[in-house]
Amino acid sequence: MKTKIYGALLLVFVSGLGIGFILGQFFDRTRMHHLMQRGPERVEEMITDRLARHLDLNESQTQAVRAKVGMAVRQADVELRRQGDVMRARMTTLLTEIRPLLNATQLKVLDRMDADDLRPGPPPHEGTRPPPPPPDGREPGRGL
Repeated sequence: MKTKIYGALLLVFVSGLGIGFILGQFFDRTRMHHLMQRGPERVEEMITDRLARHLDLNESQTQAVRAKVGMAVRQADVELRRQGDVMRARMTTLLTEIRPLLNATQLKVLDRMDADDLRPGPPPHEGTRPPPPPPDGREPGRGL
């Protein structure tokens, strides 16, 4: 009898641990996705606020840190956009190269896949709002 109770408690504990891990990963990924959609200004604000809070910065230190963080975030954003352009160019080249290998039915499927974000678009520009999510709830850029 005690063995069954201990087994059930162990099963509940392990299940809770697994579910908690999965939900934590989902939450972190979703939070980062939304943060990146809001643009570099939001990332800069979040990093500066966190540093100011944890390091107990005074006003002059906060302004200096904000300037440094802003520069680093803008440089990272430029690099991210450049890498996105390179990836989109590679995907365009790939699609051009594989088209001659496909039959008519496969070409129609490939065209539908490409229309459904096979090549994700560029990240939103500064000062613009992110596009709304697709109606089926998929994350933007997850066409496959």
